[in-house]
Order: sequence, then structure tokens, then C-alpha cells
Amino acid sequence: MRLLPILLLASPIFADEVSDWSKTCMQRLNSADERVRRSAGSALSALGLDVIPVVVQQSASLNDKGWVELKRSLRAMGAVRAAAALESRSESWPAAVRGKLAQLALELKATAIVIDVEVDKQVHELLEKFRKADSYMSDDPNVLKIRRLGRPAAPSLIRAIDEYEEAFPTMWMTAATDALKPLVLEADRPALRKILLDGKTDIARCFARIPGDESRDVLLEAIGEGIVGHELLEELRRYANAKPVRRALIGYLERSGSASEWSTAAVADFLGEIRAYDAIPVLERLAAEAGGRFEPGLAQGLVRLGSRKGVPLLIAYVANRRNDAWERHSAAEVLNEVTRRGTYVGGNMWGASADSDRLDKAAEAFRKFWDEKKDKLSFDRKVGAWKER
Repeated sequence: MRLLPILLLASPIFADEVSDWSKTCMQRLNSADERVRRSAGSALSALGLDVIPVVVQQSASLNDKGWVELKRSLRAMGAVRAAAALESRSESWPAAVRGKLAQLALELKATAIVIDVEVDKQVHELLEKFRKADSYMSDDPNVLKIRRLGRPAAPSLIRAIDEYEEAFPTMWMTAATDALKPLVLEADRPALRKILLDGKTDIARCFARIPGDESRDVLLEAIGEGIVGHELLEELRRYANAKPVRRALIGYLERSGSASEWSTAAVADFLGEIRAYDAIPVLERLAAEAGGRFEPGLAQGLVRLGSRKGVPLLIAYVANRRNDAWERHSAAEVLNEVTRRGTYVGGNMWGASADSDRLDKAAEAFRKFWDEKKDKLSFDRKVGAWKER
């Protein structure tokens, strides 16, 4: 009985099904719909290197977008192994696309990481001090020294970050990714993708060096996997007007949103900043389900999108002394966008006791303003601002 699955996998019928499905995937790589292309590419990569004969056979029919998706799919199979599999069939490459296939194989092989032993030693020594650091400045001398090593330091940094045991942000991770950022090349994208999909979101800052649709799609792939981080959202800001970005972030909230989670609040606040009005229904649903327990970013997002349901929630948050002073301060500054009067003027929010009194008074003023003016207020989506009728 245990031999049956093996026999089925080896059968001609199974091989024919894989071949037919591979051909279908190759055809769909040409789709005008990005979602269809991405889905076909993912399905193709899941089938593995056995599909290379079909890839070669069907490659002449690909359009420009199809080639982009094919490269992404082959990288996901293992770039170097995929390149070798392509080259092993070079005699059967269609004449019309021989040049493209040769270039594709070269680009895939370029992703291989070659470590300079001496440079690697220096990189590790310079990074060591950050393992126990509790603060970091972007002009740290050790980071600047790593950058001066130039491009040869990049493979060492990429491997060190990939092997680093902590997924969550630390001073070491911040320093390492900060050192790597100016050294990044297009060929590094697959390695950066792997690190990002491992949950190490600080690496997202490095995609700033290789902007474009491919990098944007890697960032959105992480969102689709439920991965959210400050650096990831900040890097998505450059693509904020793209519908796929807004759709992916709203989809994240619909699938995984929880009012008490930092990640939900961060995404909600980000959607508010970029005026993604389509997010209002899911944000209002999450707020209604919260039962008064929510991260302030959720209400801030609602207020920035002009939802009247967000204002009283944010006022209540500012009024609660048990909440973090810095977050109360940030929430009060968002409420200033509603009153447009500078109702709250922040001070030093790093623990000074006087600030709690200032926030208490601001909460009273916000509540009074809302009670008196809420029926006269509206939100102008064209300019993204509250105004009094």
C-alpha cells in the first residue's frame, strides 16, 4: 500500500497532467490581469524544475509581462538551479527568444552569493557591537565603515541578516540593514525577498534602492503572508497610489485584522494617511467589534478618512491616563485635524508629568468641541480635510 503514491507520481498520466497544467500556467502569464499572472506564476513555481521543458517550449509565446512573471517564478524555484536547468536545454531554445532565455539564465545565476572571506570577517566584527546595543544612530561609525567596504560587503551582510536568529527588529538588525541599503543591486532582490518573507521586516528599507513593480510585488507578497512592520509600510508609501497596494492592505485587515493588535493599527493608520477611503467599512467593523479595547492607530485611521465613528473613540483614548503618553500625544495631534484650531499643543513627550495634565485638558476641549460642532462638521474627500459647514 505504501508504494501506491510513488507509482502514481511516476505514472505517464500524472506527467501528462503536469505538462498540461504547466502549459496553461505559461499561457496565463500573458494575462492583462495582474492577479491572474501572479497566480499562474505561483502555480508554475510550485511544480518545480520538472516544468522547464514546457517553459522552454512555450517561451516564444510570452509577452513582456509574461517574461517578468516567469523570472519571478523561476527565482522561487531556486534561481541558480533554475538557470542550470534552462541552460541544460539550450539546444531546444526557440530561435526567436534565444537571446531572452540566455539573458534570463544570466540574471538568475547573478543571484548566487559569493563571499569575500576578508571582507566577511570585517563586517562581522563591525556589527558585533550592536548585538547588545540599546540605541542606534544612522551615522554610527561602524555602519559607515561597512559602507566604505563597498559592494563586496553586500553578500556578507545579506547572509548575516538571513542567518540572524531574531525576526523582530533589534539594534543589530537596524544597523545591518542600514549598512546594506546603499550597496543593494537588482540581483539581490530574490535574497531580500527570502529574508522579508521570513518575517525580518527591517530588510524592507533595502528595496528603496531597487524601486519598481517587482519590488512592490515582493512587499505585497509579504503583506499577503500576514507580515507587517514599520519599515515595510514605509517602503510601500512610494506606491501608495497604486490600487494593488490599497487592495492588499485592506485584504490584510479583512483576513487578519484585530483592533487590539499593533499590526492592525499600523495598517489602519497608514491607510488613513494615504486616504484609502475603501478601507472605511472594514475599519468601522473592527472598531465596532473592539468593545472599547483598541490600538489608537485604528481610530486615527478612521479620523483621517473622515469617519465620524472614529472621533469619539480617539477622544476617549486621549482622555484615558492609563494609556501610553506618547500614543495619547499622537492621537491628540490627529484630533487637531478635526478641530483645525491647534486645540492641543504637544510638549516633551518623553515622560514629563506635565504632559499628562496637558493631554487631560486637551481631551476635555476635544470632547466639548465634538459635542457642540459634530452636526456642523463634514469631511471633504477632495482635499482630505475636516471642515465646518
